[in-house]
Amino acid sequence: ASAHALSTAIQPAVAQAEELQFFQDAWKEILDTLQLPTVTVDGLQQFFQFQRAKKGTVLWTVGDESDFAFLLVSGHIGVVDDFCRLVDAPSDFVETCVRGHWVGELNLFTGESRKNKLLATEDLSMWTITKTSLDSMQQNAINLAFAFQSLALRFAAHRMYLSML
Repeated sequence: ASAHALSTAIQPAVAQAEELQFFQDAWKEILDTLQLPTVTVDGLQQFFQFQRAKKGTVLWTVGDESDFAFLLVSGHIGVVDDFCRLVDAPSDFVETCVRGHWVGELNLFTGESRKNKLLATEDLSMWTITKTSLDSMQQNAINLAFAFQSLALRFAAHRMYLSML
């Protein structure tokens, strides 16, 4: 799904109180750990947009530009890899993402193209950050960018740990 296709597949929405609270709670724990007095959840939130996508939406495919990442608030996503079909695996999904997962964050930092296909298997709500917003954060609020990068790396490390169990 190209950025043009995503603009119609993922729609901006107004976050409900519990969806806003979820964003705040997800950041509070990491910010408390980092002990960065100048970083606030409100400061971070200005770089994110709340959005929704319908079941069946392809969020990206192999080779797409990594132009956004998101925190999944509700719904379910399947990460599709063609290798599963080659080895006759019981599912096309190599990974699933649920509430609280960060998705696409490492490729957003590295600029690498997408390595898999992401499919919404349920209606989704999410807090997204675009490459443009990340660039702005890195230029104008480096302390916030550091906090976001720290969170992304911690989540990636946790995902890697779980994959070894």
